[in-house]
Amino acid sequence: MLDPWSLNQSKYRKKIYLALRLRKNLNRATALHFTAQAEHDLTRPLNLKPPGIIEPNGLNLSEFETLPSPNAFRNAHPEIGDRPYILFLSRIHPKKGVNLLIPAFTDAAPPNCTLVIAGPSEPDYLALIKQLTVKHGIEDRVLFPGMLAGEVKHAAYAEAMLFILPSYQENFGIVVIEALACGTPVVTTTAVNLSDALMNKPFAFISTPDVEGVTDALRKALAQQCTNAKSQRSITFVYENFGWDQIAKNWAKHYDEITSHQDSL
Repeated sequence: MLDPWSLNQSKYRKKIYLALRLRKNLNRATALHFTAQAEHDLTRPLNLKPPGIIEPNGLNLSEFETLPSPNAFRNAHPEIGDRPYILFLSRIHPKKGVNLLIPAFTDAAPPNCTLVIAGPSEPDYLALIKQLTVKHGIEDRVLFPGMLAGEVKHAAYAEAMLFILPSYQENFGIVVIEALACGTPVVTTTAVNLSDALMNKPFAFISTPDVEGVTDALRKALAQQCTNAKSQRSITFVYENFGWDQIAKNWAKHYDEITSHQDSL
């Protein structure tokens, strides 16, 4: 919530709160936890006193060891048929960049491709997004299945040809890691703080958070025709970096360092 994007939402109230109370509270902390280096860097203009600890969010990897049977998501949504689909799965909210995704998909995706926009939404905003699909003439190629959870969610990830999160701001972006854990290549933006860790990875395509950037990244991802080997690389990447077992060990070290420092004072 200390990201400049977040602080600019109702910014005058937040400036007052930061000045009167929040800055004092934060500066009394022994350390501040950030889930990505970019998240830490974005707070530097605030000149907060505590040091930063950078540890990512993690996954319960056991949930991804055995993926659902093939076509489980398609069977639940037969309107997709055997067409390839690109998956967006998150809150359908203005900050998530769905307004960028609609024109990018229109320009970059082949005619036989479906766009699945999954997640909860406020009715008024969902109506605006549906109007945008009509404006771009793709309303018959877009599926809104609502919120997905459990096996159906994992099946949606695993069966997608690409996963996309074109957000204007994300402190981390856990859905990107979930998609990679299912072997699905991802498209996301530089405004998703996790993107630094994905730069130059063969299974990730990073864009600026605008229509041109998302369109270009989507074209590159579709043209590359990611292979099974690259999909396996994404799974290996997740297992090596985002399992809770390793993150918990890292946190034990951080707490040891903090308490050792406190004991020496």
